[in-house]
Parts: sequence; structure tokens; C-alpha cells
Amino acid sequence: MQIRERKVYIRHLNCFGRKIFNCLFPTLVLSFCITGCQANENRSLLGASAISIDEAGNAISDNDMGTEYLTGAVGVPMTQDEISGDSNGSLDVGSNGSNANDNAADGDGIGSSDGNAASDSSMEISDEEIPSSDSPVALLPNEYSFDIKDGGDSATVVFGGDVLFSEGYAIIYSIARNGGTIEGVIDQGLLDCMRGADICMVNNEFPYTLEGAPLEGKTWTFHANPSSVHYLFDMGVDIVSIGNNHIFDYGAIGLSNTLTTLESVSMPYVGAGRNLEEASRTVYFNSASGIRIAFISGCDIEGSDPPFTRGATDTQSGVFRVRQDELLCQRVMEAKESGAFVVVYMHWGLENTLELNYLQKNQSADLANAGADLIIGDHPHILQNLDYVNGVPVIYSMGNYLFNSKTLDTGLIEAKIGTDGLISWRFIPGIQSNSTVRMAYGDEKSRIINFMQSISPRVVIDGDGYIYPNN
Repeated sequence: MQIRERKVYIRHLNCFGRKIFNCLFPTLVLSFCITGCQANENRSLLGASAISIDEAGNAISDNDMGTEYLTGAVGVPMTQDEISGDSNGSLDVGSNGSNANDNAADGDGIGSSDGNAASDSSMEISDEEIPSSDSPVALLPNEYSFDIKDGGDSATVVFGGDVLFSEGYAIIYSIARNGGTIEGVIDQGLLDCMRGADICMVNNEFPYTLEGAPLEGKTWTFHANPSSVHYLFDMGVDIVSIGNNHIFDYGAIGLSNTLTTLESVSMPYVGAGRNLEEASRTVYFNSASGIRIAFISGCDIEGSDPPFTRGATDTQSGVFRVRQDELLCQRVMEAKESGAFVVVYMHWGLENTLELNYLQKNQSADLANAGADLIIGDHPHILQNLDYVNGVPVIYSMGNYLFNSKTLDTGLIEAKIGTDGLISWRFIPGIQSNSTVRMAYGDEKSRIINFMQSISPRVVIDGDGYIYPNN
């Protein structure tokens, strides 16, 4: 969306701070790096590690925690060089003025030893940028109105992949080194695409909370200061998916604080909620010209029983778990019957492999048959192929967008939507590197488009990234 110029005070978020323990931050980071760095062998051009896949496309593993963690780190902790990015070896992190040492905790660096957070101080968000008058306006809890810029007759909707603002990880330090702004961390070309869209959506893969404790036994757990939510607005984001395997990393209190944070700044979300009705809820965006766009998000990863990421029920909070996709398809059919263009944002597949698993294959067909008009996937942390399934456009994985310090190909999907449906869609190549993301140009752009073409035999991608069926 357009750069926000109007600022208002947002009501205080009564989120409690954590205790600060007497430990050295470099020791904490060294511990993360020793336990979390991913092996360098068998890397493809995209940085993926080779894993064994059976005939159905499932990873072969004896790990009863599921296949999602076969390849190690999904979020790479900061290196010592990155932490020492300024001359004093310290960085301001977050908008509360605390530095990296202030944010370090004892032991695993995430929570207190008894699993309870301290309540020494309360955090607040104040005087931050929020959507301007041309941004979507809430009509009902799941209905928003939006204006198409320049009075056009088609809406531009842009999708990005995984975003991480977690404390102790690379991106938040990159933002801090950049003066606390997203400018330069995301380059101007990509920011122009996101801010210039009528609607922009990303995967918010972490909870906003300073309370709670990391889930016991889970390899990677994330959490962010609630004040970091304003970076979504700086990016031009209008709606987030929270139907993923990290939104519950700090348990029910972490999810609850996330919902409160997003609601307090009027950021629509899909994919998780206080109960199943809310978690499976469809969010609609309506324009005065008659374009109605529905957004639905589901999560079907983690093979453990029970999974780390709790599924919502009629009486408990959690994500919209869709390994059995009957309710998901019902939501798609309901949205289609309302006259909407239906977007389904799925958290599925296996990490760091180009191979699709059976759920991606089966569920994409189920969703297409139910009436989905566009399917956007993520979770594998690398780009996967573009496709048409029963005539419905699919990208199986958007990959990392602004997630860690690794060098990976990434990009945006830009869809033009009119009253009669999809007009066009294109892939906009980008590169995540050194805790930043930038648009790809020239030879890099051609290389990424050629790679996407090589793994997407059922589509044709032209030199500008526009995608067509390969009839």
C-alpha cells in the first residue's frame, strides 16, 4: 500500500516483560549457533539440503516428531559477526530502546527456568504508523472494504512468504542496524510492489508475545516483541496468515497475545484463533467496484501425535489444522457461493526439498474442486514449483521472504483480479541474503525465472515473470 503518512495513537497493549538474567549475550548466541547451524553438504542452488523421499513424496525418517525437522534449522540464529555489526558490539533491538543484552534470558535464551515470564514492566505500542484512509476498513470482524488505487477496475494482490521478527534472530538485528526501519532491509523495488498493491499478504511465522515459555521439546521456537508489529505496516502488509507451525511456539498465552496484538492495530489475520470457528474463519475484502476477495488459511504440517502446534477446537485456541481437509473445502465452497474470488494460503509440504508430498498433491486438487481460484503455499522455506491444478493457479511454496541470514532465491506473487476473476499472475524474483531481501535484476532475474521454469513443466513463464498454462 502507499507509505503511511497519518499517525495515530494505538491503544496500549498490556503485554508483560520478561526477567533479565545475569548471563552474557555472546555465550547465548554461541549456544544457538552450535546447536542450530545447518549442515552445508548437499546444498542445491537454492540452499536446500538433500533428504530421502518415498514414492508418495514423503520424507523417510524414523523421527517420531515428524518430518518437518529432518534438515535442521528453519531459522538460523545470529552469527558472532552479525551480532558485532557495530563498533561497540551492541545493537538496539525493538522500539523500546533495549539492547541485545537486555533481551537475553538465562538457559535457552527464550524464557525463565520455571517456564513463567516476569512482569517487571509492560510494553506498549504508541504513535506508530497504521493504515491510511485508502487502506482496508473493517466493516465486520471478517469483512473489510478497500479502494482500488488510481480508480482502476482490477485489484492488485501481492503475496510474500515467511517473515520472522523474532528476538535473538537475524532479521530483527538487521532492522536494528538499519536504524530501526524496514527501508533497506527490504529494497525499494520490492517495497514498491508491496506498498503499491491494493492488498498485500505474508506469512507471519511467529507469535507476538513477551509472556509464556517455549514449547518443551520443540527444536525451534520463536517469539517477537509486540511492538514489532508495526513493521508489517512499514512493509505495506494488509493481511497475515498465522496458520503455521510457529504461531503456537509459546503456547496458548503466546497465541492469545498475538491475536490481541494484531487486533489492536487492526491487522486482519487468518489461520488461527481462539476456537475452531475463528481459526477457520474466512476474511473478505470488498471494493466499491464489486470485486470481492476471500482469504482462507490452513496448516497441515507436523506428523507427531499430538503435534507441537495445537489445532483449534470448539473449546480451545489453536491453528486451523487441515490434514483432514473437509472443513477447509467447506469454507472454500462457502466463500465461492458468496461471489468471492477465493485465495487459499496453505502451510504444507516438507522443508528444504523441491519434492511435493502427497498432501500438497491431494489437497491442491481438493481445493481446486471446491472452488479455490488461487492457491499460495509455504512452509518448505525454499521456492517450489508453479502449476495449474484443474485450471487453478498454484505456487506450492513461496519460500523465505524476510526470515533469516541465508542466501536463498525468493520472490513475490502479484495477481491482478477483476470482477470476472483472475486477469493475470506473475512471479517477481528476489534474493534473501545477509538478513535482507532485494529484487533480482538482469542475469539474476533470468536465472531465477529459468530455474522456476525448469521445475514447473506445466506452466510457461515469460521474461517478465507472467505465468500461463503450458497447453
